[in-house]
Amino acid sequence: MPPSASSASGNANGSRSSSSTRAAKAASSLTADSNGIKLKARSNAGSTDVGTKGNTTSLGLSTTPSRTARARKSTLASSSPLKASSLPSAYPSSSSPAQAHGISLSLSSRSRTDPLSALSTLLRLLRSLPSRIGGCAYKLTPAEHALAVHLVGVLDPFVFRGYRASSLVDGGGDSGVTASPLLLQQPTEILDSVLSHLDSRKDALNLGVTCKRLWEVVSPRHLEYRVVKAKPSNVAVWAHLVRYKDLARNVRRLEVLDERVVLGNTSASLTSSTALVRVPKTLLLSRDTDHDSTDDELALHVKYQKYLCAALARTTSLKSFRWGSGKGGAGGVRLSDIWAALMKHGKNGAVPLLLDEGSTEEEEEESNEDSSEDEEGISNAEAGAPVRRKSKTQLAHARPTNLPEMQTVVFRSTPHAHGAAKQPELGGLVGYCTNASISKFVMSLNLEITYIPPRTPPSAGGAAAAAADDFFSYARLSHLTHLTLNNLRCTSSEAVASFLGAHEALEVLHFDVTVHTGGLVLPRGSLLRLKEVKAAKEVVNAILECPLVAGHEVGREFVDTNGDDKGSNEKKGLLLRPLEVIKGFKLSGSYASSSATSSTNTIGSQSTRTVPDARFLSNLRLQGSTIRRIEMTGWHDMEDVKRVVGCVPSLVWLDVGRKLGGSGSASSGFSGTGAGVQRGPVANLTEWTEVLGRLPELVTVHGVRFFYEVSSAAMGLGYDESDYSTCTTSFNAGSTANANASNTNTNTAASQSQSQSQYHNLSMMERSRMRKNDEIAGVLAWKCRKLRRVDHWEGYENGAGAGKVVVLLREGKEVKWEVRKVRT
Repeated sequence: MPPSASSASGNANGSRSSSSTRAAKAASSLTADSNGIKLKARSNAGSTDVGTKGNTTSLGLSTTPSRTARARKSTLASSSPLKASSLPSAYPSSSSPAQAHGISLSLSSRSRTDPLSALSTLLRLLRSLPSRIGGCAYKLTPAEHALAVHLVGVLDPFVFRGYRASSLVDGGGDSGVTASPLLLQQPTEILDSVLSHLDSRKDALNLGVTCKRLWEVVSPRHLEYRVVKAKPSNVAVWAHLVRYKDLARNVRRLEVLDERVVLGNTSASLTSSTALVRVPKTLLLSRDTDHDSTDDELALHVKYQKYLCAALARTTSLKSFRWGSGKGGAGGVRLSDIWAALMKHGKNGAVPLLLDEGSTEEEEEESNEDSSEDEEGISNAEAGAPVRRKSKTQLAHARPTNLPEMQTVVFRSTPHAHGAAKQPELGGLVGYCTNASISKFVMSLNLEITYIPPRTPPSAGGAAAAAADDFFSYARLSHLTHLTLNNLRCTSSEAVASFLGAHEALEVLHFDVTVHTGGLVLPRGSLLRLKEVKAAKEVVNAILECPLVAGHEVGREFVDTNGDDKGSNEKKGLLLRPLEVIKGFKLSGSYASSSATSSTNTIGSQSTRTVPDARFLSNLRLQGSTIRRIEMTGWHDMEDVKRVVGCVPSLVWLDVGRKLGGSGSASSGFSGTGAGVQRGPVANLTEWTEVLGRLPELVTVHGVRFFYEVSSAAMGLGYDESDYSTCTTSFNAGSTANANASNTNTNTAASQSQSQSQYHNLSMMERSRMRKNDEIAGVLAWKCRKLRRVDHWEGYENGAGAGKVVVLLREGKEVKWEVRKVRT
């Protein structure tokens, strides 16, 4: 081998060995660099230059690098990405992308009703994907993916709605898309908000049955929640309303039932009866008993009050509220405990309307509709629609339009002894009656407050009447027209006088209140419009004595010049109230004149001796020209009736009440031995007819029985509640003898044969009583020209004859008397 060749081969072998050595060093350096050792790029570059210097031409130009050199360069070039590969390449950390795009990944912070914000957030999230490093580009983390899906769900109904709108505008015939109302494309939240403005049950139901989409919103969220009836102990119901405020907003009528109401089965409870529970079906099926624990039974009423008040705060669209179905406190919770929560609904000038008992016509119609739907078993699209009522609780309007329709407010206590207060009082009613919102809008109000004593054994003694001092001192209702107070007491006559003097619009006054101190003296000008009064003699006398104008006495002639000193416009007349009806009084009687001086300072139904009869009758005579009806609680002798009749010549209706004990019972015409018990007709018919004959306008007389008892067979017809019996007599206005002698039977020929056959079967006593009744009817018709109605022989108010009267009918010279059943 030539030296040159050997040298060349030696150089070649040397270059190969040196190249392999350098490649091994480079590989070891790369391995070390992957383990965290810093790679020196400058030394590697120097070694590369050394390896390439041997491959140059004679002109100094570099030749093409060898295969090993090219591999080494590629290996060195790929050394920098190895540093980046030390980080995870599949998904970047959640903190780094969030810091890069600055978007919160919380789903709860994204509103489903804000499409613009959802679109902006989604665009920012997508724009941040290309800027990520390496394999993280165009990849979402699990949290970002969930956020993107949520944002697309928010945008979907709005985008679809826009597409529908554009297809309707452009014609869209080729797209194959059927046009539908835009309302159906709205989210559930928007549909629920729209339906919440429909107060009428019919409107909500009609809208729900139009399509399946609307029914899915109307049925479970509105028709099931329009009416809620539950007891205070149903804490699960109140907690459900507190938790889901969007569903509580759909409640229109809320009714708190009494705890003592016995409930039926579950299916019956779903009806709209005022005595049964009515709650959403979903709540009944859930059987949620988390809130029904009885760990602390002494504090259960506090728990009931807490949840009930919280539920009332959620029912922002409440229109009607009913408390206890006419009874008092329920479940230990009193109405005063939740009154503050109800008043919060009236911040816009409206108040909840409290209903005690009775329903309006609209409420009854809706209840009938609900019950008929349950009976017919109609489909889901037609059944289960709760109700609305007319007597509403206005909450959202500045001026409640329904309050002028409110006419009657009734407060009645329960007769149950359990839970009854030993010293009842009416302090809690003052806030209800003096509410500014009620007194501002109510045009006419009938107020009734009745205290019913609890049923107690006789050994426990009688219960005290309810104290009404605070009520008379502070309660003021400018539009009060009818007032009924039963079984109350007051310690101050000044408070009573101030209360009556402050209500000028009062027209009907039923006053059963015991005043313990002093006489009642009303301020001048009190009760100017009074038409009817039912009270004791002392209260009636105080009203009759009260002057209408300062400086003038009642019944005295006055002169009104209308501000003209010359008196050119003088008006003369009598100052009288438009009083037409007086009830509830009784005279002391002649036997009590000696004991009148020993009377007590008590005014009320139990005291009748504080005002002398002469003084009362004198005031009654001054007002007698306007009085048309008098109803007394009782009378002692005929002298009492004569004195009252002499004061009211224009009387149309007279009820003398029951016979009271006294010295005059023997001469009063009663055949019974006990006071107040009349076992037959009056014995002194002539005396009674003389007294009643002094009233030419008299139409009705009660309290005195004139007719004998006869059987239905004796009267010719079987008597029941729907039939009446008739007997006929004729009379002559000349004299009583002619009237008695001219009694004839005017029955038709067809009925005469039947009457004769029955007449022969009657006993002599029955025949005699029939003749007597005919004579009495003739005498009454002759003495009292307009008399039409008298008492039945079984009694008018009590006993078996309650609701039955004897009616006199005149046909020329003939008089018929009939037995009729009337409403009591």
